[in-house]
Amino acid sequence: MAQDSERRYQATRVRAGDYVIPSNDGAQLWRITSYQEEGTRLEMRSATAGVLHLNPPTRTRWQARRYRLTVAQMHDRWGDDIPDDFLDWDQWEHWQDSYATKAAAIRDVVGR
Repeated sequence: MAQDSERRYQATRVRAGDYVIPSNDGAQLWRITSYQEEGTRLEMRSATAGVLHLNPPTRTRWQARRYRLTVAQMHDRWGDDIPDDFLDWDQWEHWQDSYATKAAAIRDVVGR
C-alpha cells in the first residue's frame, strides 16, 4: 500500500480512460488505464423454470502500469524530449489491476 496517499501532481489525460501521473517524489511515472471486466456466465437449472442464465453486468476496472525508466533516467537519456514510443504499451510494466476506481489506483501508486 502507498505510504503517502495525498497527491502532489495532477494526472495528465492521454485519452478517455488513460492517464499518466508522476509519483509524489517525481521520480517515477505511472499510467492508470481503464478496461471492461465482464462477469462470469452462470447457468442455474430448475425443474420448474428450466435454465436461467445469469450474466453480471460489465464493469469498468482500472489498472496501474509503471514506465520502464525513472524520470531521472529519461532525462539523462533524452533531455527534455519525450521519445516517440513513450505511449507504446511495451514501455509500461504491469503493476496491478482490478482497482474499482481510478482514484483507488492513483492512491496506491502515488506514494511509491
